[in-house]
Amino acid sequence: MSAQVSDSDLLEVAHARGEGDETPGMVHTANGVTRAYLEELFTAHAGEPGEWPRAAALGTEWHQAGGEMSALARVATRLGRDLEGAMEERGELDSAARRRLRIVSDEAVSRALEAFCQAQKSRRDRWLSYFAHEMRNSLNTLVNAHWILRNGEGKNTGKVSDMAERAVRKLEAYVKEFRELDSQAQKPAPGRPDLI
Repeated sequence: MSAQVSDSDLLEVAHARGEGDETPGMVHTANGVTRAYLEELFTAHAGEPGEWPRAAALGTEWHQAGGEMSALARVATRLGRDLEGAMEERGELDSAARRRLRIVSDEAVSRALEAFCQAQKSRRDRWLSYFAHEMRNSLNTLVNAHWILRNGEGKNTGKVSDMAERAVRKLEAYVKEFRELDSQAQKPAPGRPDLI
């Protein structure tokens, strides 16, 4: 049996250890993202760690699925322990290898959490941009209505007053939503979808 097949079996064993995970706040991410995380962790243990794109993907996917950061930390840490257990069963861990695995596991958890925080910040920024744009539109309407009322010599005042009133109502609604930004930021922002 080749080392590659053997390594694949090892990763399957490690991945299977987490099946039926009851971690509080657990969410279901896209198929394969936790398996890819384990592959990256194993590869980093065997050689030089790279940029950690799969750890970052786990953090981003976790955020998009609506998971909590604390649950991500627990799950990512558990995945490292699952890999450690599978390697130990196969007799591949001496004290130096265990220490190295724990170091790269800690780094992978850190990268996943950084990606989660970046995804969270990005979504919050898109909500802020959305609110700023919509509030600016309503304010522009009010400024224009005020100018027309002041300089229009009484022409179309009913229409202009209605337009201004609608703008004020919209502005009030956006201010209310803006005050609840933290709960709003749990949902995808209007416009372009979240980036992976």
